[in-house]
Amino acid sequence: MPGNAKTSRCMGLCGTYEMSPCPPPLWKASVTLPKDRAADAAAVFELTPAPAVQAVLTAEDPFAPDATVEALYETKPDVALLSRLIGHRVTATPLPDQDWIRASQEGLPPVRAGRFFVYGAHDAGKVPNDVIPIRIEAGLAFGTGHHETTALCLRALDELKNNFVMAGPDPATHPARVGAPDNSLSPADAGGMGGRRAERARPRGRHDEQRVRILDLGCGSGVLAIAAAKLWGKPVLAVDIDPDAVAVTNENARVNDAALLVQALVADGLDHPAIRAASPFDLILANILAGPLSDLASAIAAALAPGGVAVLSGLLRWQEEMVVDPYRAQGLALNRTLRDGSWSALVLERPRRRR
Repeated sequence: MPGNAKTSRCMGLCGTYEMSPCPPPLWKASVTLPKDRAADAAAVFELTPAPAVQAVLTAEDPFAPDATVEALYETKPDVALLSRLIGHRVTATPLPDQDWIRASQEGLPPVRAGRFFVYGAHDAGKVPNDVIPIRIEAGLAFGTGHHETTALCLRALDELKNNFVMAGPDPATHPARVGAPDNSLSPADAGGMGGRRAERARPRGRHDEQRVRILDLGCGSGVLAIAAAKLWGKPVLAVDIDPDAVAVTNENARVNDAALLVQALVADGLDHPAIRAASPFDLILANILAGPLSDLASAIAAALAPGGVAVLSGLLRWQEEMVVDPYRAQGLALNRTLRDGSWSALVLERPRRRR
């Protein structure tokens, strides 16, 4: 990783990688190009298969016109293909045996997304008082909050809090239950953030107080599951096809004192007895990729309760209609689209049944 970069962002999708005492050698692909093309180059690195990317970083000097985008691979990537897709020359070099993924993430700054503050151990002393903190250890898994899609989902959750009230203790006023530190404030106490104390609020005619269920589909490192658990103080079922991701989510839930609320298990899509038993869900989070999101439209729609909300991300702007169309066909309505650079997040809602 470049040591003279002024800022650095680590980006990954929902996959995980296994930590080991002697990580295998990695290959680093690198391209330097104008800053306004950096997000597109990063997307090419992330979405081009064979070999699968392990991490993507963008290094920028605020006073220079160019940015350098780097990607880490377990095997040598096809630089000719990547160069054609990006439109700039991509080079690849082998790296010595070192945990480059952990090293690259340890220098990342914390992420502020709405009322959430996602940070690593190296920033433990920098947590503000007016946030919901989420601590994610460097090197455990992708989904640290630095990728645009994760941050977009966190923003969507933050906005949903104001219109999607669930009965139960407020996360910040009941730190023992949901893991917020004693110096954290509720949105009502923080000032300027709006909201009401959840223990005094009743659902706005939309959800049964005694039965509020949340699903994080493709949980990765568990950032979104932990965020939802802390935000509403309600149980969250987190699932992933990768057993390593499930282990990481459980560990991150423990670190954030949310282990009693977050249950992580291995599942391929929504075909699991625990998911069927818990459905329908009032909130489904799925930060995966456009293809799987489209393929899962009927299953996600079927698992969503009337009046329920689905937050979908992991898609590029040009893929929005490709993802929205199959959900509309299932009767869901697009409520909101959030965008950051080349990436998008969709907020869809299943209409309530007419009486």
